[in-house]
Amino acid sequence: MKRFSSSLLGWLSLALIAVLLSISGGRPALAAEKVQLRMATMFLGSSWYVYGASISALLHKAFPKGSSFDILPFSGAVGNMKLLQQGEANLALGFTVMARWARNGEHAYKDPLPDLRGLIGGMDDYYLGVIVRADAGIDSIDQIVKEKKPVSWMTVPVGGGGEFTTRRLMAAYGFSYDALKGWKGKVQNTGFGAIRSQMKDGRGQILTHVITAGHPSVTEIAVTTAIKFLPLREDVIATLVKEGYGRAVLPAGTFRGQDKAVPTVGLHTNLVALAGLPDDVAYRVTKAVCENTKKLARAHASFKTFTCEQAWTEEALGVPLHPGAARYYKEKGYMK
Repeated sequence: MKRFSSSLLGWLSLALIAVLLSISGGRPALAAEKVQLRMATMFLGSSWYVYGASISALLHKAFPKGSSFDILPFSGAVGNMKLLQQGEANLALGFTVMARWARNGEHAYKDPLPDLRGLIGGMDDYYLGVIVRADAGIDSIDQIVKEKKPVSWMTVPVGGGGEFTTRRLMAAYGFSYDALKGWKGKVQNTGFGAIRSQMKDGRGQILTHVITAGHPSVTEIAVTTAIKFLPLREDVIATLVKEGYGRAVLPAGTFRGQDKAVPTVGLHTNLVALAGLPDDVAYRVTKAVCENTKKLARAHASFKTFTCEQAWTEEALGVPLHPGAARYYKEKGYMK
């Protein structure tokens, strides 16, 4: 796995924390000891990278001066659970469905990861977006398969939840990366910089990714390029629901030019750690996030409906609750 240097990670974290100081305010020392935490998020240009920066700003307030909070800008929902298990990260953003797979050793995970523990679940609403350029002459995924269209299909690198979900989507429609390449098409697994550029200039014709309202890169693409969102076939939705995704509808007007509601599948973000994370640290992370949801909503639109009343449930987390987080939810009266 490609690694970022500690100096680059530190620079990225500090730069974003400086921008988001309005979220954190002051820095009262609430914990007895300094901490060093690394949070696995997603690539630059993603919503999760913004999430990580916003949460890190809050953590600077919850822990003593001198604590450090690095944002790891790689991997994504599938890979982040592995980064936790490997000790590369202390905290990780994930999706409920994939955290459950990871704990059980299903689908994207060859072996179970039994030490995963949840801090906060149900943080937002994500949707599988199937986005095509309006001039690509594509009205459905079925059309691509039937006509064996040699399209240029884009998604994020392996390790991201959007990439794995793309493969599950293709399988549900009866084709694969290899089949697409056999039609003289191509699949590009790349970062958001290349995705934005190639969708704009036509080198990329279709993008599949898991997105939320206000997704930075998709918002930019929608503003600069005429696009449309393809609905999923009902039996395909049913197939993906059996794998653990949820039924969802991308509301009309979520992105520019998207004037109709789009049937698809959905996911929810959670914040995950390992069982070995000290209880006091887990408690303070949970408290910092749950008591600043309005500040998070100012950083990203997808947090506007986020509350912590049900954030502790297995349905929201997909993995067992960390005892340090449980302490906070019990104090608040959310759980008995």
